[in-house]
Amino acid sequence: MRMSARRAGWKANLSLALASLVLAFVLPEMLLRVFHPSFNRTLFGGDAPNPQGLSGLISMTERYERAHGIRQPPNFIQPSDLLWSLVPGYRGNIFRLPPLAGVKPTWRLEVNELGLRGKPPTAGKRGLRVLCLGDSTTFGDKLDEGTTYPEVIERLLRERRPDRDPEVINAGVPGYSSHQGLALQRKLRELHPFVVVVAFGSNDTWLVATPDRENLPLDGSLLNRLRSRLRSTEVYRALRALLLEARRRVTPTPQPGTQPALLARVPLSETEQNVRIIVREARADSAEVIVLHTAFGHPEIAQVLARVARVENVPFIDGAAELEAAREQRQRALAARLGLKGACPDPGPVRSGYVLRVRMPDARRGATTIVATVGGVGPAALRVPLADDGRGCDERERDGVWTGVVAAPPGQLLSFVFEEPQPAGTRAGEFRDFPMALREARSGTAPAGGPLVGPVETYGRYQLMSEMVHPDAEGAAVLAAAVARVIR
Repeated sequence: MRMSARRAGWKANLSLALASLVLAFVLPEMLLRVFHPSFNRTLFGGDAPNPQGLSGLISMTERYERAHGIRQPPNFIQPSDLLWSLVPGYRGNIFRLPPLAGVKPTWRLEVNELGLRGKPPTAGKRGLRVLCLGDSTTFGDKLDEGTTYPEVIERLLRERRPDRDPEVINAGVPGYSSHQGLALQRKLRELHPFVVVVAFGSNDTWLVATPDRENLPLDGSLLNRLRSRLRSTEVYRALRALLLEARRRVTPTPQPGTQPALLARVPLSETEQNVRIIVREARADSAEVIVLHTAFGHPEIAQVLARVARVENVPFIDGAAELEAAREQRQRALAARLGLKGACPDPGPVRSGYVLRVRMPDARRGATTIVATVGGVGPAALRVPLADDGRGCDERERDGVWTGVVAAPPGQLLSFVFEEPQPAGTRAGEFRDFPMALREARSGTAPAGGPLVGPVETYGRYQLMSEMVHPDAEGAAVLAAAVARVIR
């Protein structure tokens, strides 16, 4: 009798404990996921590495949506044991932010049941399987299905080697660092790829309060696995957000010019180590490896990746150099098609500098005023008027190519953006050149004397790029061709 009462008391205590757990954790977790999921309004999640930059992005996104009466579909990113991952089975049309004139406002995304973009891998595959590991460039940010560089690689390989039945798997995830990439590669070893393409580094450079090695330990211990699971919950994220807000309220306001102590998500030395481990583990699984640089604007990452490839004796492709070469080729072809020689007919007193040239698209041919705001030539930005009148350095009158001259000593790094007055009644941003980006060039002296003549830029577009960090469909095709050439 006493034993039965003791057993009943034990069951009652256990039931009470389970009920308390449900009330304290499970129920709030379910409510948060349904009514306030952290990933619905963020790019990479509530534990985002760069809260300052992320909050600015969220604010910009929400303002744009309100102004244009649109609403993004539920986000395709979810919490996971790798900090975040794609939502398996996601299907949706994503609004392009920021918008680009003349470009389709949405892009299509489809995620397979493995949580990877594109069609699912073929079970029991025996042909040429290529696994592309990377971040948002590999994933194909702002690119429709069928236009990401892994998909284009597959089409090229099928044309060249149909006998090998090629299959290319897109294992790119937006925001992933080389640290997350190493963890992902270990999860995907069972796919047994014949070739692994590694393209990380851009997101390693983010400045954060907590580096990836602390957020995502890779030693595989039970404690660390439990920590990773806890960090992926909405309750943890909500409590952490409250704690950070409370800390912000009690922390003294920093003095002007001071910055909070931030660290790189992944220091350069760890980027090199992570990529080297990915290469070695892939080769231990009998896979060939290609290292691809897509961290545009980060030459230090290119140096690290090139060194790993050289030491490990694997191919290295500088994606930034490939795109720049293709861009220059297209710009030369455009100038030739317009009958421009790339010379300044009358430089006047300017002996060194840079000639800005921008072609207005057909929808903007009626423009009467174009101005370039140029930095790098003095303490304040210059406002340089451009003209299409056949005078000075403008080769042909009214050909749609506007020209202006910046006087500067040779080798000066210039940053510039073109501007057109915005007509009344038009949407904000519609008449800007290239949103959220600056073009760059170096001044110099032309062989025949006078300022160096720049290429013919295109107003509102940066050739081969959706914006400064993600290639467009043509840029993705350039990267794909470079990779496909190396695959045997």
